[in-house]
Amino acid sequence: MTYGTAGPILLNLPSSLRQKTARSGEEQGPMIASYRKALAVAALAAAAICTAAASAEAACLNPDTLNISSAWRRRTANADNQTLRDAYANGTCTWIAAPHEGGHRPACAAGTLHVTVSNGVRTCHVFRKQNTPACRDMDYFPATCL
Repeated sequence: MTYGTAGPILLNLPSSLRQKTARSGEEQGPMIASYRKALAVAALAAAAICTAAASAEAACLNPDTLNISSAWRRRTANADNQTLRDAYANGTCTWIAAPHEGGHRPACAAGTLHVTVSNGVRTCHVFRKQNTPACRDMDYFPATCL
């Protein structure tokens, strides 16, 4: 007995799905084609869910439902503090305050506007970058962690 292109998959099919054609003796039929399509769709759906779940994990907790824009989230994910970047990637940081003015302005910060977030160890302030050649080409956004 041969199993066609599906190979061992057919061995796991219930006998109600396995149909023999009178001509070749191979196991085929419309139910097999439907089964193959269903497997392909399920595999694609699983891949999409895994991708969405992975990206959903990368964020900070927001217990006070603060209004944090995607730009501030991106800056926080790419802050110059490694512990904060790791906490963001692991979903273990916590938003403390939405964008606000004040405090110490670190080098290359575009002003005192910043968000406040905990990296699980310290409180950090993440800033926008200055639009100067030396600052805009930096890999990370200025942050101070106290």
